[in-house]
Amino acid sequence: MEEIRIYHSYKRNIGTLLACLLFVACGCFLLSSDDIVAKVIGIATLLFFGCGLLLVVYTLTKHFLQKKPYIVVTERSIVLSGIKEHEIRFCDVEEFYMTKKTGNLICVKYNEDIEEQKIIDSSVAERMARKFNNKVTGAQESISVEGMTMDAVSLLDILNDRLEKSRRQKR
Repeated sequence: MEEIRIYHSYKRNIGTLLACLLFVACGCFLLSSDDIVAKVIGIATLLFFGCGLLLVVYTLTKHFLQKKPYIVVTERSIVLSGIKEHEIRFCDVEEFYMTKKTGNLICVKYNEDIEEQKIIDSSVAERMARKFNNKVTGAQESISVEGMTMDAVSLLDILNDRLEKSRRQKR
């Protein structure tokens, strides 16, 4: 089975960058107001969208300079390289699905024993994030497919196909 490499689409991520810049500009505008509520909203907007802007710029620059794919799908696993590299092994996964609420996330439903182990191995903040994700999407982890060179449905089909092949090899 061939390895599939999926990269960030720089054209698709321009919209995210522009939206973050717009909200940062709005936050700066609110800071110049005399109203204390507007200043608080301005500070919150600057912190949230400013950090988002830095994160997007950092990730895109890192992947551009290193010529590194965002997702690599092998016959045994998926390797995600965001801020830090993360591997999801097919033998640990029960299913992949896309939620109706968030069409830009592929949810990773782990086998029950693996889900418990991931909670045990997590820090307090990671446990809270996993529980929150589980309530919102029904899975502890998800793969963001926003701004990639491949559409989400095609990637989901590939992942489920590789998952099924992995199960057949296990038997």
